[in-house]
Amino acid sequence: MLKRLGHSVREFKKYAWISPVLVAIETFIETFIPYLMSKMIDNGIIPGNLGYIEKLGGFMLIGTFVSLAGGAGASWYSSKASTGFAKNLRHDLYHHIQDFSFEDVDHFSTSSIVVRLTTDIMNIQQAFQMLIRAAARAPLMLIFSITMAFTVDSEMAMVFVVSVPLMAIGLTIIIAIGRPLFRKVYQRYDGLNRVVRENLRGIRVVKTYNRAETEDKKAANASARIYEVFSKAERILQLNSPIMQFVMYGTLLFLAWFGAKRIVAGSMQTGQLVSLIAYAMSVLMSLNILSNVFNQMTISLASAQRIDEVLT
Repeated sequence: MLKRLGHSVREFKKYAWISPVLVAIETFIETFIPYLMSKMIDNGIIPGNLGYIEKLGGFMLIGTFVSLAGGAGASWYSSKASTGFAKNLRHDLYHHIQDFSFEDVDHFSTSSIVVRLTTDIMNIQQAFQMLIRAAARAPLMLIFSITMAFTVDSEMAMVFVVSVPLMAIGLTIIIAIGRPLFRKVYQRYDGLNRVVRENLRGIRVVKTYNRAETEDKKAANASARIYEVFSKAERILQLNSPIMQFVMYGTLLFLAWFGAKRIVAGSMQTGQLVSLIAYAMSVLMSLNILSNVFNQMTISLASAQRIDEVLT
């Protein structure tokens, strides 16, 4: 399935590769700045070494501009790649339908094909953009942040060894439960589209025989069926946020409590604690991004399977 869909990237493949590279540069600099900040606090601000502060501050300023340029470039290239991919995929799907046999045409309803050409491809476009940008950024930020945290203080950084797997297990369970529901959602979209299409094609008959109230009830029932499944699926996916916040704010409390004790005992410096808290927030942000990516991927996987059914 992925190979068939990936074939539609074609001339936009170079943009799809450039975006993750720029994201990697942006992410590395972002995670390296807190380390420089800890050095500035411990070796510059506390001793009052103004020359050291100016020198390190200059490096941080340059790194910030490079990171900003990388992020802007990644955004531009990912947008170009995703919209081009959707254009090609829509073209391939439409032209493939023209070659359908009568048996194939009977297999898919018109309303179903319309949804696949519009809503499903839009979902895949959004997922592809997240894949080459956000999905590349989040794991890199997670890896870089945890690596730098171990560089700063390996004992305190052990908390990430516990918190990150807990979060990963929670996300896996939620996705496994929510994924089948989204396939039902798009099947019910087909039903709504069919009701609207029948009503529009037979509008003269509906008006002649005063069947408007009946058609309204049919459309309302189709909408209610979508609402029923979609709201259930979204409620399940939204459990990502409280689980993530519980795990990561627990991590921040652990760092603040035991870090303060170690500073008082003299086994840790203030700058090290500041950088560890910054890395904890980076991990929180990366997990939040991963949560959103998983949500979109869960929705888009059902769309990808529906489009693949037509292509095959």
